[in-house]
Amino acid sequence: MKSVDRAIRSDVRKSLELAAKIKTPDDLAEVNDRQQAFYRHYRKLLQTIEVAKITVCNSIANWSLSADLSGLAPFPISVPTNPYDPASRLANINLDAGLLRRVFEANVWTAKIRDAVKKTIERASRELKGQDISVVLLSGGSSNIRWLGKLLERDLGATDLHEAEILQLSESFQEIVAKGLATECARRFYTEGEGDFRAVTYNRLCLSLRPDDGEIEVKRARPLTPDLASMAADSLDAGVLLPSASSLRGLVGTPLLWKVRLDRPPRRLLEYFFMRSSLDPEDLEARHNIIETRVVTPRNARFAAAIEVELTVREDGTAVPRFIYGRNDRSEGVVAEGRPFHIDMTFASDEMGSSTYLGVDFGTSASSCSFVDSTDVQMIQERSRSQGWRELSELLSDLPYPVAAPLARFISEMDTERRQQRGRDAADALLTLSAYIVYMDLCIIKNGGFLFKGFNHRSSGPLWGLIKACIKGNESKLDFSLPLTSLLKPENSTQIDAWIAGLNAEKHGRKQIVDWVGFLSLLANQLSRVFDGKKLGVFEGVVAKRFYPGAYTGIFRALHGPSQTFVDVLDYEGVQQFSDELVYLIEPSSGRALPLSPLYFWGLQRNPVEPSSVDLYEYDNEKSGTFGFKTTQISEGLVIMQEGDWRGIHEQIAKIRTSDPSVAPFTALTFDLHAH
Repeated sequence: MKSVDRAIRSDVRKSLELAAKIKTPDDLAEVNDRQQAFYRHYRKLLQTIEVAKITVCNSIANWSLSADLSGLAPFPISVPTNPYDPASRLANINLDAGLLRRVFEANVWTAKIRDAVKKTIERASRELKGQDISVVLLSGGSSNIRWLGKLLERDLGATDLHEAEILQLSESFQEIVAKGLATECARRFYTEGEGDFRAVTYNRLCLSLRPDDGEIEVKRARPLTPDLASMAADSLDAGVLLPSASSLRGLVGTPLLWKVRLDRPPRRLLEYFFMRSSLDPEDLEARHNIIETRVVTPRNARFAAAIEVELTVREDGTAVPRFIYGRNDRSEGVVAEGRPFHIDMTFASDEMGSSTYLGVDFGTSASSCSFVDSTDVQMIQERSRSQGWRELSELLSDLPYPVAAPLARFISEMDTERRQQRGRDAADALLTLSAYIVYMDLCIIKNGGFLFKGFNHRSSGPLWGLIKACIKGNESKLDFSLPLTSLLKPENSTQIDAWIAGLNAEKHGRKQIVDWVGFLSLLANQLSRVFDGKKLGVFEGVVAKRFYPGAYTGIFRALHGPSQTFVDVLDYEGVQQFSDELVYLIEPSSGRALPLSPLYFWGLQRNPVEPSSVDLYEYDNEKSGTFGFKTTQISEGLVIMQEGDWRGIHEQIAKIRTSDPSVAPFTALTFDLHAH
């Protein structure tokens, strides 16, 4: 608000309230031009802030609530000074880690989340029956803001969660949601549309009644519907119709009946309050039937010892309440019907078994999509019985990103023709990383040669040739790449020679059958041995250590696994100041690092509007004095010219292609486990 002209700040506050109510293009069309201009500025600003939030969070190494984050990872945001003017002048402000923490703690945690969590725990207390909460599992994209766990511990740890362990998962929370979506798609395939989450309630369904403006009555409800009768009346607390996570599968559209004995009959009217894990009608956040809460008793009503409560749940999650008075063996009684309301439950429509399922989960900053087809399932079943396929799948999380990603694309590819290209891409990636590691390792002990001068492009044949040239005669001298020397054992090299010959034959139109699983398994298993106790990644946020001249601190982020986000982080301290675009192979136990740049770089091109565009770049080829770099994800890559922003990279590659350089590994580095 500070960037907005003072004269219109009051109007802006009102427009913010109005903007929150605009959900569709029709809603926007109903407001005047001034408010439409405001809304468009507002939506654009929200998108920018979402990008800024993700970018800043990815730069935070120390999530302690007391860490000094002032000025860390500033992200520039342009704010219109007059949001009612489509061509408004823009003011620039920075969102840094310190400001983000203050806003999150004050405006998100304290203002919204904390009390919501406390109320949820209070509502669950009846079902807990005196037991302590033992585990808190954080999920959803916002859980990547790791202050959430710290704030839970600080504000609720001593009272509501004193026995609870707050689990910090090692995966991206966005990925977890996507995997859950894929799992449910698979379940629905195998259960012919049933799945595990169709027509399931989230919370306990409770009911409080007030006859004739009297006292609130919370009574035990006895189920009359056969499918509910298994929930014996004495197993549910008074006022509880359904326990949490109740499956209504098969009961959608069927009247559900309970018998409730009141202290006094509702001769004039009955007030009813269907509640979400609460029995307090004044708790509006927990009440389902907000609009209508009473039914008038029919004139001809007669009363027995109890009334019947009927609830019919529809496919769309709405429920129709009916109250039946005086029903017995001789009379159907009379009915007072209430207004339908919505209860919190998952989608309830019946599904026929299908051969294909498409699942979509929409989020604020990222959405997930999962596609499951019968042919995919059959192929996965076949692969699960293959030792080679299982080995490849198990290696994905251990291998570095530049090889794990293309390997994952090969494993998941179901199309026969495309699988050939995916296999070739994965083989090239495995050979590339092997070649570049062994080459840089060799340059520690030998330099001045011309090995890289003869390396023209990144493909299987030249890469395999570079690997053999680097290893031959140096088997006992190599250090970081020592496990790769076994590639030249006769039983391995002969097989690799044959496979690469088959690949070259395919390039020239001669059809060859390549055992992709065998080829990739051999390369992946040999390469994985390099990373036994080592990690490939980048340094981030390396700054001078306060009060220690010549010392630096930061983090090292391991780029392992088939996809971003990378959450394996080590704290770094040493006398070297590292920049965040250079890639290293480190051995934390010995405190050493082998530079892999300029053959690999991280994040050369960064699109502030699309954080996921940050990727790993690897040297690909030389063409007419320019050098091509390809990205791990499929893209057009990057061409490095002699002039321009990447001139320094061009100079480094040109030197390597003239003469093999002298490489000095970094030593005396200290790495410790990073506390989130």
